[in-house]
Amino acid sequence: MLRNMAVRAVINVVTRSGSNDVHGSLFEFVRNDVFDAKNFFDSSSSPIPPFRQNQFGGSLGGPVQKNKTFFFLSYEGQRVRTSLTQTFSVPTAAMRSGNFSSLSAIYDPTTISGGQRQPFPTNQITRLDPVAVAMLAQIQLPNLPGIAQNLRSTGSQRINGNQYDARLDHQFSGNDTAYLRASLFDARQADPFGSSVLQESLLPGFGRNLNTHAINGVAGWTHTFSPNILNESRFGFLTVAGGQMSPNRGDTFAAQTRL
Repeated sequence: MLRNMAVRAVINVVTRSGSNDVHGSLFEFVRNDVFDAKNFFDSSSSPIPPFRQNQFGGSLGGPVQKNKTFFFLSYEGQRVRTSLTQTFSVPTAAMRSGNFSSLSAIYDPTTISGGQRQPFPTNQITRLDPVAVAMLAQIQLPNLPGIAQNLRSTGSQRINGNQYDARLDHQFSGNDTAYLRASLFDARQADPFGSSVLQESLLPGFGRNLNTHAINGVAGWTHTFSPNILNESRFGFLTVAGGQMSPNRGDTFAAQTRL
C-alpha cells in the first residue's frame, strides 16, 4: 500500500559576523571545455561544444564602532554556459506533406463503416490540419537518417545566479546583543530541452525559462538574565517570486493557427 507522506525539514543557517579587525576574502572556481572530453552523443566530426562555468565572490567584515558594532558583507555569483546534446525523433519532410509511404498502412478514420476501415491510398494523407502544419513548421527537420532518433541537436543551457548577504551586529551591554541580517537571491536559467525533473525531453525551440527571486531577513536579540538563564528571540521572513515560462512567450503562434 502506498500512502502520501508529508516531508518536513528544519534548516539552520549560520552567518559570520564582523570583528574589531577588517578582514576580506575573494574566490573563483572555473570549469571550461578545454579541460573536457567529448560527450558521447556529440558529433564526432565537430569540435567539443562550448562549456563555461564560473563561480566567484567575496566577503568583507569589520568594525563600525570598536567593541560595539560590526558589519559583514558577502556576495557569490554563478555563470554557467553549458552545451547540451540530445537526439530526437521528428517527422521527415515527406511525412510533413502527408506522405507516409515508408510506413505500414494508415487508415482513414472517416471511412469506418460496419467495423471496417479503409487505408489512405498509397499512404498519402491529403487532409492536413492547419494547426498541425503550423506547429510542424516550428520543429527542425531531421539531420540524421531514418525515421527514429533522426535529429541531433545541441542547445545552450544558461544559468545566472547572484546572492547577496549583509549582517550587522551590535552589543548594547554585557548582557544584551542583537543582530540584523538580510539576504537576496536571484537566479535565471534557460533550459533548451526542459529540465528532466519531470522526465520530459522537450523539442529544440520548446524548452523553458526559469527565474527565482528570494528575499530573506532575520532579526535576533539575546539577553542574559543570569549565568544559568538566557533568552534568545528571533524574527524572520522570506518572500519568493518567479516561475517557469516558455521561450515562445509573446509569439503569435496561437493567432497564426486560429481556425
